[in-house]
Amino acid sequence: MITRFFLLLTFLFPLSVHAQLMSPTNYRIFIRQLDSRLNQWEQHVQSLDVDQLGVSYAVGKNISGSQGIARETIQRVRRIADAELDHKARLSNRIALQNELGLLTDTLWILRNLLPPSQQGSRWSESVAAPMQQDVSNYVLPLQKHVDAYADELQSRAERCLQ
Repeated sequence: MITRFFLLLTFLFPLSVHAQLMSPTNYRIFIRQLDSRLNQWEQHVQSLDVDQLGVSYAVGKNISGSQGIARETIQRVRRIADAELDHKARLSNRIALQNELGLLTDTLWILRNLLPPSQQGSRWSESVAAPMQQDVSNYVLPLQKHVDAYADELQSRAERCLQ
């Protein structure tokens, strides 16, 4: 709940005075660290076995659908991260990465709320999804600050060119 509150604040006040542009080296390190987490996140999402939850077909279908969205989102994050590491860094990639991480956080929240209060559902929600959701969230704010600062820098360069 607290994570969602801070994410909401981040999106409501995107032009933070504390925007920090990462150096190219620090940004590559940031992307490599993010990339190194993706396989683990994918395994976490895969580890939820809908058949073991004892839920109705409709609820199971929703859970499976959310799992699919999470897997697809992780794949898109991987493609964007690979493009960034291949020196194809673009503002649009950085914004897309920020959006995909936000979507992944939201999808995990939805998954957690779809799960039944059974032992399996609670265990996965608390020991896998909650820490993963926090881990993903840890990348959102620094990326938000970087994207804001990067956009500001590009705007300043464009304004100088016009003078």
